Amino acid sequence: MSRAKVFFYAVLCVLMLFVISVIKENAVILPEEIPAETESEYITSEMPVKVEQYFSGCHHLRSDIIEADIRFADKSFDELSIDGWYVFHGQDGIVCAYSEEEGLCPDDNEKFHFRKYDEGLVIIHGPVGYDGAVEGRIKIDIKKLPQLWQQMLEHGGVEFANRDELIVALESLDEL
Repeated sequence: MSRAKVFFYAVLCVLMLFVISVIKENAVILPEEIPAETESEYITSEMPVKVEQYFSGCHHLRSDIIEADIRFADKSFDELSIDGWYVFHGQDGIVCAYSEEEGLCPDDNEKFHFRKYDEGLVIIHGPVGYDGAVEGRIKIDIKKLPQLWQQMLEHGGVEFANRDELIVALESLDEL
């Protein structure tokens, strides 16, 4: 074979490879060829969802993996976005839903605390350090309180895990 023919066939092969690559780049994806990623933009009732909620009142992040939750089942990522959720695919392919909530997390929402005020104590809804709703005021001489409570009041307040503990504490104040 002459050098001209070899050169001609080499150029023809390179040209064919170029044409094939251009055709592949501009190929139209038919509906049955849509990548699976678009199908997973919906949450089915069988899918586990990692739910993360940030609570601005106490700065806590609550994280759970749930299944078959009516808040998410059979909804698209876009629908959940409208409802205030940021939804994405996390590690290991699990769907993650994140939201920011005003107020306290469920655990801190149960708490109450005493804080000093001019003429005694004020009862605040929420943990020590949170400026929650004032539930009541108690006129009492702080010096009559137990020493431990006095110290805790100097450092922010006396915290109670729930309303029952608060009631027990209030009943003990009646004895002072």
